[in-house]
Parts: sequence; structure tokens; C-alpha cells
Amino acid sequence: MLNSYQMIYLSVLAADAAPTSVAGIVRAARTRNETKQIRSLLVFDGSYFCQYIEGGEPEVTALRDRLCGDVRHVDFRVLYEAKLEGPSELSVRSLDYALSYEASLECFETAIGPEALRLLKTLAPTFDRLPER
Repeated sequence: MLNSYQMIYLSVLAADAAPTSVAGIVRAARTRNETKQIRSLLVFDGSYFCQYIEGGEPEVTALRDRLCGDVRHVDFRVLYEAKLEGPSELSVRSLDYALSYEASLECFETAIGPEALRLLKTLAPTFDRLPER
């Protein structure tokens, strides 16, 4: 993909947002990401969200700005942003959704920069990935 860019963020489910709202987020994001040619992996552990996003830089940064203002989560912080050199870092589609049971996403609290990407790649095989549709 021309002008490929990647980002990882961490956030916390807002106190007044139900965990069941995540299904609606996933459905809407899959459609939106497809039209914007964005690929991502959204991981949720019941409290924390961690999402890896890749696509064109303008599309990824616009998504970042929109996510930052989403009231369904708080403490939004970007852990990693960089141009994507080479193939996709994680094999993802428009939006892969996964649950984290064994490894709480809280471990990302101190991961910044390339360390966040390494940690996500290490933990990815432990995630319970749900079917696309």
C-alpha cells in the first residue's frame, strides 16, 4: 500500500460504556475501515482496548483523531506511530477483533514506541481472534 503507516493505541473502556457496546463498534468499524483501506487488530480484555492500525497515513491519522474523541473509551494514548516499511506487521483484515484472556492489556501501560509493537507481536498468538463476520 502506497504511503503505508502504522499506529498502536491503548485506551480504557469508559465507566458508563457497556462492554456489550464493543460488538457495535466492531461492526461499524469493519465497514468504515474497508472503504478507507485500513486494516486493524482491535484487542479487548474487558477493560483495556489495544488496537494496531495500518493504512495510508492520512487515513490512519484521521482515524486516530476521531478515536481520540470517542466517549466510549478514556485515557486514549498513542503508543507507537511510524511509516510501515515492508509487509504488514500483523496479518490483519479491515478489522480483526480479538479478546485477551491470559495476558491483560495493562502490560502496555509502559510500552512505548517499537517496544509496543514488539509486545503486541509477542502477545498476538495468545489472543482469541473472533471470525470476521
